[in-house]
Amino acid sequence: MTEALILCAGKGERIKNITKDRIPKPMIRINGKPFLWYLIQQLKIFGIKDIVLHVGHKKEKIIEYFKDGSKFNINIKYSIVDKPVGTGGGIKISLPFLKKDTFFVLNGDSIFLINLKEMYNYHQFNGAEITISLKWINNKERYGSVTVDNRNRIINFMEKLEREGGFINAGIYLINRKLLEGIPSEFISFEREMLPYAIKISRKVFGFIEDSYFVDIGTPEGLFNATQELPDRFYGYINSL
Repeated sequence: MTEALILCAGKGERIKNITKDRIPKPMIRINGKPFLWYLIQQLKIFGIKDIVLHVGHKKEKIIEYFKDGSKFNINIKYSIVDKPVGTGGGIKISLPFLKKDTFFVLNGDSIFLINLKEMYNYHQFNGAEITISLKWINNKERYGSVTVDNRNRIINFMEKLEREGGFINAGIYLINRKLLEGIPSEFISFEREMLPYAIKISRKVFGFIEDSYFVDIGTPEGLFNATQELPDRFYGYINSL
């Protein structure tokens, strides 16, 4: 279908009491497998086997486990940084490793069990420049919220202020390279800076809305939920496809 970039360079400050700074956040084991393994398997299920891992903090742990990807029947390349560059910086730095005009970008600390082929087809049908996975949750305070119009075009992002329900950015993106190359490189955060800028310069930023299982391991609570739920949810997801 296409290729994918997974952002895995963060330090995981909110759960460092759990990781003890020995491993990067995406390498936390869930039922014996690194969390990142589940993300890669999700891509592989949909035929996405060319994957770039953007790595930084404790990168050797990720590289040692996944290597070139051949033992998982995929192709892995590494976009490596030695200092924090933010999610926006990570995407811009990783562009030379990505060859397709349209590619997926995933956050390495969350998983959203959606049909990636359907998301890709939705992106193409709308002639979108960026498509963002969205999920409705009842308390969006931690995540902020996303506002869409009646065509599911994204018109606004709100900061993490409101407690009532709403759509959140669930961490999977389809991005057209051409639009991304036109965004200034000084933006550090993809979510807080690059996406709002993209909305200003393009009316083709769409939300792909699903009510599938979502979990974010960036907090102790989210990590606990993943350890309890993710394996069963993931294999149920596979069986449903």
